[in-house]
Amino acid sequence: MSLYEPADGILETHVTWEDVEKDLQQSLGTRATFGENKRATNISDLKGFMSRIACLEPDWQNIEEGKELPSKFALKV
Repeated sequence: MSLYEPADGILETHVTWEDVEKDLQQSLGTRATFGENKRATNISDLKGFMSRIACLEPDWQNIEEGKELPSKFALKV
């Protein structure tokens, strides 16, 4: 594995949707999952040599009653 080569994760990085989902579930105290209509948009605009900044829209599914989850968030990879 080389970080210089495109991968099959988010925005061709080595970070997967499953990695992010697991971390957010733990951080936000939820069991909600990302839906099929999740999206990632590159917002780094060629800033940074080895990193990407993504705007993620998770399309949350199975949200617990009374729980508010972010509809968008930024991820620096």
